[in-house]
Amino acid sequence: MEKALAPNASPTVHDILQLLRELRIKARHCRSKVDVLEPTAISDLRETIDKIRNSAAAPDLNFRLLNPQYQNRLAREGLLEDTDFLARLTSGILIGLKLTADDVRDLLPAQKPAAFRFAFDNDNQRIVVADEPFQTGAKQAEIALAALEEIISQGAEVNEDLQQSNAAPRLKNAFARIQARLISHSNIVQAGLSNQTAARVLRGYVDELSQGQFEQLRAYVEGVSHVLAQFPEWREFSDNATAANLDRTAIAELMTDALLLAQQLERSGHASDEVPQALVQAVDWVQEESEPDRRDVLSLVRTLENIWSLLTRNALAKTAVDEGRKMIARSIVWVAVGAIGLGFASIVAKVPGADWIEPTFAYLKANIQSFAPK
Repeated sequence: MEKALAPNASPTVHDILQLLRELRIKARHCRSKVDVLEPTAISDLRETIDKIRNSAAAPDLNFRLLNPQYQNRLAREGLLEDTDFLARLTSGILIGLKLTADDVRDLLPAQKPAAFRFAFDNDNQRIVVADEPFQTGAKQAEIALAALEEIISQGAEVNEDLQQSNAAPRLKNAFARIQARLISHSNIVQAGLSNQTAARVLRGYVDELSQGQFEQLRAYVEGVSHVLAQFPEWREFSDNATAANLDRTAIAELMTDALLLAQQLERSGHASDEVPQALVQAVDWVQEESEPDRRDVLSLVRTLENIWSLLTRNALAKTAVDEGRKMIARSIVWVAVGAIGLGFASIVAKVPGADWIEPTFAYLKANIQSFAPK
C-alpha cells in the first residue's frame, strides 16, 4: 500500500504513509519477539491499524491506485480492504494468546470434503492421504451407482479411441485420469476436479481434433458432470465453492504456503510421498488458468485446512496412546509454522467455515516454543 499511495502528495496521504511506516516498524518488532509476544504489543498494532482505517474516510482518497496489485481500485477501497485484513489478523492473534490447548481442541473441526484428506498410517509413523469412498444419498443410491457404472463403461470406450488416435499426450492423460478417479471410487472431489481439468485441456486442443472426436470427448465430460451431480458430497462442495471468493494476491500467497508446507513435510521424513504431492497437485489445479475455477480454489483451501486439522489435533493430543503421532505432529508444526506466511490463516478464514483456523494458528504461533524438539 505504501508504494501504491506514494505518488500522491496530498496531506492526507502523507499522514497515512507515516502511519504505515509506524505500523511496519511495530510489526517487525512483533515478529522478532514472536516467542515472547504479549497482548499489549498486538493491541498497540491494532490501535495503529484503526488510525489508518479511520483515515480512509478522507475526501481526497477518491483517486485510483495504479499499482497492478490493486487493479485500478479507488485508494479508499484498497485501504479499507487492507486494514480490514490486518484487523482480522491481529484479532486472531489476540485470541490465540488467550486460548488454552483445550480451547483449541474444541475449535478443531472434522476434516472436510476436499481433493485430499489425511490420516496417520496403521503404525502411527507416517502421514498418508486418506481415501474417502463416494457417498450416495439413501434415496438415490441405486440410481447414482448405476449412472456411475454407465459413465465408467463409456469412459473405457472414449479412452480406448483416444489412446489409439494421434491426439496430444496431455489430452490423453487428462481423460485417462478421469477414468482412473471414477474407477477408484476413492475421492469424488478429485474426480470432479480431474473432469474440470480435462474440459480445460479439451478446449485447448479443439483445433487439432476432428469434429467427431471433439464432440465425443465433450459429451463424455458433460456426462461425468451429470453423474457427479447425483452425489451429495460433490453437490455440497460445488455449492460451497461459490463463497471461495479470494483475490489473486490471496490465492498466490496460499499457493506459496502450500508449496512451503509440502517441502517441510517431505523433509520431515514422517509423510508418505503422496502427501507433499497432494499439496502440489492442489496448487497445480488452481494455477492452470489465470482466473481459477472457485472449486479449484476451495479444494486448495480445504486441503490446507485438512492437513492443519490433522497436525494440530495430534500435536495437542492428551492420551498416551497417541504419543507417537503427537511427537511427529509437533515436530512438523515446529518447523512449518515459521515457514508459512504471516497472512495465511486470515486468508483461509475468509472462506466460510474456515474461521477456526485463525485463532488456532495464532495459538500455535504464540506457543511455538512448547513445540520445540526435546
